[in-house]
Amino acid sequence: MLYRIAETFPDPIIFQPGGPCLSLYQTTHRYPPDNKQDQIKFRNFLRSIENTLKEQLDKASLNAILEPLFQLDKNQSFWNRTLDGMAVLASPQDCVVYRLSEPTEDRLIVGDSFHIKPLLRHFQSGGKYHLLALSRDKFSLYEGSKKSLDRIEIAADIPVTLKEVLGDDLTEPHLGQWSTGSGGKITMFHGKGSRKDQADIDTERFFKYVDKFVGENFSQQSRLPLILVSTAENQGLFRKISRNTYLVETDIKSAAESLGAEQMKAKAWELIEPMHQAKVQNLIEAFGRAKANAAGSDDIEEIAQAAVEKRVHAILVEADRIIGKIDISSGKLIYGDMASPVHEDILDDLAEMVLRDRGEVLVLSRQQMPTDTGAAAIFR
Repeated sequence: MLYRIAETFPDPIIFQPGGPCLSLYQTTHRYPPDNKQDQIKFRNFLRSIENTLKEQLDKASLNAILEPLFQLDKNQSFWNRTLDGMAVLASPQDCVVYRLSEPTEDRLIVGDSFHIKPLLRHFQSGGKYHLLALSRDKFSLYEGSKKSLDRIEIAADIPVTLKEVLGDDLTEPHLGQWSTGSGGKITMFHGKGSRKDQADIDTERFFKYVDKFVGENFSQQSRLPLILVSTAENQGLFRKISRNTYLVETDIKSAAESLGAEQMKAKAWELIEPMHQAKVQNLIEAFGRAKANAAGSDDIEEIAQAAVEKRVHAILVEADRIIGKIDISSGKLIYGDMASPVHEDILDDLAEMVLRDRGEVLVLSRQQMPTDTGAAAIFR
């Protein structure tokens, strides 16, 4: 494949030098007949991309961008499994595709950097979460938000059941019998303990595997909060052995099989929403304190200079755009023209610079922002 399907953000593509950088966002549909139109719309985007770039690029560079997109267009399996939206980030060097669990505004932007705020907002931990449905003999993992809850497809060769994980090491109790002398027999356990003891040992080994697998392959990469759905007994054992720092303290004490998808989504959002609101409020208050002590700013030129100097600890950026770009060597703002076919977003550039230096970025609506300049930063 000339493109990659990405599951986490940020992806290394946004930090790679060289352009032009193409950012495509498109609403898609899960089911027919609506999803039949998604591919047609994508092909219309392809024509727009070709028309926009053919005057700017040589043939080799143009083909390097277009070939992965043409390959994606022909991948019928992809179009049969779309969710509610998609995003494509492409350059002559690389191409990354995201399936999104929420609709997105249709948008095509070409510039010297990628338009990443929609992806930031989609992946930021305040709105997204992982949900682990766990029983004593199997587990499944979901990714959710306020509006969606989708089961994560785990590769077929990855063990997801107790039997698959333990295999030949699955403990079998040793049974023996002895005579009472009156013709009766009593069955007794011996060797390694009672059947319940052995089952508890196996469960603990299975839970340790689940904790390690989810932590290393999902939580540490996405940094999303993890909600546990399981019975009270299983909750206690799993929390006792878990080393996952993203596992939230509150949980859903119920067997996952007894809950429908809508019930799980509603219960999960009841836990996540207060966390999201608290995170936003804490950052807004922290910005207010920082600005009062000259350790923060809402002046975009000052923030850009601080970002160049790697001094931004956290930044709140508005979802709307400020047309232009930042000279990443000097921090100088270069304002653009909306009528130009190649235009960028200054706030995108700020977000990318802060992310590159492992700062925190949160995208908010205009109504949520503590300032009307489009950005609010807390300095290191």
